[in-house]
Amino acid sequence: MIIVNYYSRSYGDTIASMIANAPINKINGTLSDGTKSTLPQILKNPNAYKLIDVDFTIQTFFKTNKNKYVALPAHRQHGFDYKRLEKNCTVISIVPDLAEKIAARVMHIDTWKEEHPILSKLFDRLSTDEKIKYTAKTIVSWQEKNILSSDISILFSNLYKLKELDLPNYDESVIDDIYSDIERYAS
Repeated sequence: MIIVNYYSRSYGDTIASMIANAPINKINGTLSDGTKSTLPQILKNPNAYKLIDVDFTIQTFFKTNKNKYVALPAHRQHGFDYKRLEKNCTVISIVPDLAEKIAARVMHIDTWKEEHPILSKLFDRLSTDEKIKYTAKTIVSWQEKNILSSDISILFSNLYKLKELDLPNYDESVIDDIYSDIERYAS
């Protein structure tokens, strides 16, 4: 099993879908496996990493889904090491080195404002440049805590290096589309 670890809204779903050869369809903002059901979200849920029984929860998930999925998207939290529970998994971490471009995308599509109306009011007082810089710092902070030395790290600015990993279903046009899309938000 391949786990694609990435900062929220930085195209990890797309990369995991490419590797798994799953259609890149969205249902309510989550990835679809093409059958109208969504790919498991447990590894993307920040609260899953706070559970007292986090090891049991994720290990059970691995055991029941080991042969079902080729690749899964994840938002690692608190430096959680998947290999501690599933030694045969490969973790590919997308290093968000283009933090300001990713931050611009996060600001355009994120739904956190609905969930945190008080923070939203404070955030709205900032200039666009200040918002991007603040979000970029948050991205860098996540990266420092959640990309482990045991991961295969790929810079967001060089996703074409995924080809060197001989991943199933690598498709350069998907990477081209990611870069084209991120530029829409950066300008």
